[in-house]
Amino acid sequence: MSDLKSRMNLLVSTFETLFPNYAVSRSYEDLSSVEDDYLAAGIFTFLLDSEGDYDNTLYERAANSSQRIVCIARAQFNDYVSGVDIENTEIDMLESIKTFINSPSLPADLQNINLLSARLSGQQENPLAWVITELEITD
Repeated sequence: MSDLKSRMNLLVSTFETLFPNYAVSRSYEDLSSVEDDYLAAGIFTFLLDSEGDYDNTLYERAANSSQRIVCIARAQFNDYVSGVDIENTEIDMLESIKTFINSPSLPADLQNINLLSARLSGQQENPLAWVITELEITD
């Protein structure tokens, strides 16, 4: 397994350990295939978006890179709820990402992780709440 695959697996397993109430995966799934218990609690999917910022020297090519990772966090309610309920759920999911990247117990391979951006639904897809964050890990 490549170092990049190992890092992505480590990211998912570490997040899952810190937040056992969420469903956490590297595979994006349609919400219809997710258990109802996880729909309300939240589903976090981590996807490798890109890699770049390589160091290239005479002796080593494509070293010391950075990876951009998109995290799609979703929660779905059974019925229409207030916009504030949607927004509060999204804020909770975003705060979970922030708590994760600031955790003192992150493994060494994840300690250089940063949150670059976050986009929330703006209450537009009730009863679905979602947050899309862009993370970066540097070597």
